[in-house]
Amino acid sequence: MTPLDKYMSQISQVKTYDDPEKLKLLFLKRAQRKVRHDGTISVNSKLYQVPPVYIGKKVKIRFDQETYDNIYLYENGKCITKAEPVIMADNAHVKRGNPISFAKMTEGGSKNV
Repeated sequence: MTPLDKYMSQISQVKTYDDPEKLKLLFLKRAQRKVRHDGTISVNSKLYQVPPVYIGKKVKIRFDQETYDNIYLYENGKCITKAEPVIMADNAHVKRGNPISFAKMTEGGSKNV
């Protein structure tokens, strides 16, 4: 029996997908990351934001290791959300509250610190 004959005899067992995007999701690289205290994970030296509920926890992720365009978080084998890339320029211009004064910290601080 040739390989083609063997394949044709089992053709009824072959699963096909009409949507190539579904097929693409099956071949994503799988990894695990720990979410940092600021709600980010690192993939290929780039930061991605995840929901704050996962801070301090290990999460399972899947991604296309050729492009790193989309990072997906998985829980119990299902995609729960997409991690968004951190845009450093946006975070650099955020107005902070009171600036930290290390001199006041050694003095004991002020009433509202």
